Amino acid sequence: MHAGPTGGQAPGGNEQELEQCRCRKPLGQTDCQHTEDVGVRCLAATEYRLVIGTNDNEGRVEVRLKDKTWGTVCDDNFDKNAAAVVCRALSRPHTAALALGSARFGEGSGPIYFDDVRCRGDQSDLQQQCSFRQPAGPSDCNHSEDVAVRCQDTLEYALLDGAHANEGRLQVRFNKTWGVVCDR
Repeated sequence: MHAGPTGGQAPGGNEQELEQCRCRKPLGQTDCQHTEDVGVRCLAATEYRLVIGTNDNEGRVEVRLKDKTWGTVCDDNFDKNAAAVVCRALSRPHTAALALGSARFGEGSGPIYFDDVRCRGDQSDLQQQCSFRQPAGPSDCNHSEDVAVRCQDTLEYALLDGAHANEGRLQVRFNKTWGVVCDR
């Protein structure tokens, strides 16, 4: 398929579906070879990363807005709901996400993009779906207030193979996987 403008018109770029784009040939008819297959890179408006944590599921929250440098988020009003949004955006476990304030994993550098973040917890992007404000300067929020998160699943417990409901072999479920507890 040769997707693109016909008759020299500029593409609109606002189409919601590929089928809404104007094509040189009807959909399904092509003279292309697979060496001409198109590649696409989808960029989110906000990129996230956790830095300086003791594992991949915790650390100082750093964000990069489209075409900008990495910056941090202020801990003012940042709660477990906002932490869950960051964990979800990073595809990390988030059923028991924790917000950790006061630069728990060190002070960042660069801009502080968000202050007074408020989320319901079911969103997937701070910038697009949560309320926040831009910090009014160092007296309002500085890097000693950089927020960190810990992304984790809750532990589930089960007792198996016991004679009664309150006894048995202890199993623990963490990150969607069941395991046992060693007796040492």
